Amino acid sequence: MKPLILGCLLLAMIPAHAELYHWTDANGKKHYSDTPPADTDAEKLDVTPPPKIGQGEEVQRINQRLEQMREEEAEKNMTPEERLEKALREKALEEEKALQDKFSKKH
Repeated sequence: MKPLILGCLLLAMIPAHAELYHWTDANGKKHYSDTPPADTDAEKLDVTPPPKIGQGEEVQRINQRLEQMREEEAEKNMTPEERLEKALREKALEEEKALQDKFSKKH
């Protein structure tokens, strides 16, 4: 039963890309359909789905700037002891990274 449910969920995630046609009949009425009529020239419309929200470069840039602003605000509210503790943590991380880089170059 679980494989069936998983299969259905995976199929639901496949983006739909159907063909869409547009034409105007003899009376001037506009029609839209997924199948073109046989007796009329129909125009095929491009119906590509829009990009997903929240994944564009501009959104990523804004999120990075927002995170930077939050960090700056948090630093303003730190006590001197918290600032010292943060500086020590950052130094320890830099030293650890330097050791990792040195180790990876040897091996």
